[in-house]
Amino acid sequence: MDNQLTTTFIPKKPLGDAAPQMGSAPVSRPVGLLSTISVILFFVTIAIAVGVYFLKAYETSQVATLSASITAVEKTFEPQLITKLQSLDKQLKNANGLLASHTVISPIFDMLEASTLKQVRFNKFDVAFDDVKGVQIKMSGEGDSYQSIAQQSDVLGSNTFLKDVLFSNFFLTQKGKVSFDLSYGVRPDFTDFEKAPLSGSGNAATATTPVAAQ
Repeated sequence: MDNQLTTTFIPKKPLGDAAPQMGSAPVSRPVGLLSTISVILFFVTIAIAVGVYFLKAYETSQVATLSASITAVEKTFEPQLITKLQSLDKQLKNANGLLASHTVISPIFDMLEASTLKQVRFNKFDVAFDDVKGVQIKMSGEGDSYQSIAQQSDVLGSNTFLKDVLFSNFFLTQKGKVSFDLSYGVRPDFTDFEKAPLSGSGNAATATTPVAAQ
């Protein structure tokens, strides 16, 4: 029977290419290194963002607290009182500046009281303030004799606080006294407010060497 159908059992595909059977375990694949790093960076970024947020919130809170403290302190001190104190401080500084440059003549009177001889009397006193020469004094007086005037000249001439002591214009009065004029300069430190000797301290007298009248 030449027309019989022949059947073959040889598979057309190799057995290795056959589809997997139902119920077989899936093949596992390892996670890539780049994916792991990306995940780590993601969480680190989130952590940093959260930290910055809380730090900013803390600093804002601290600034608000400090501002409230300053406001409370300002309310404690009255603004008008602060303005008055500032004005008073400015006035005191100006006063100190004026006193530092102030010239006093009271030491001159103390000096004359301590160094004027009993035989000599002064009846005129003029003071002038010169920017170059300093304090300049012009006086007039009378002496019992020419000798007493000479002694008075020695006393004032030996005073280290005075300079250019000059007696002049001598003449006899009707009462037999010798009239004279006197001029001299004064050292700046002797009339400086901060350096001048205290009134009544006797410092002015220590710079003189009185000569006893004969």
